[in-house]
Amino acid sequence: MKTIRTPFHISGGKVGFTTSQTKSAEQKIVDALLTIPAERLGIADYGVGVESLVFEPIDSLVQSDIVLDIKQELAFRVSGVTIIDVGFQPSY
Repeated sequence: MKTIRTPFHISGGKVGFTTSQTKSAEQKIVDALLTIPAERLGIADYGVGVESLVFEPIDSLVQSDIVLDIKQELAFRVSGVTIIDVGFQPSY
């Protein structure tokens, strides 16, 4: 499988590609996490939008909700990988 390498750049008049399945899966995960829901016209339900949580107060209920959303989105959108666990530590 050949995918466009991100960050996107053109070298010698050609777009950079990667054939690494690991790199491709990593790029898909980052893309799904940082895409805001309704940002993509053709796929309005795509994305988690974790950057919108930067200044939000996070309690245990919100944290478990976010983890569930992330697991569901990645399981649905990123093929060829198994999501074992999702974790993050809010800073206070």
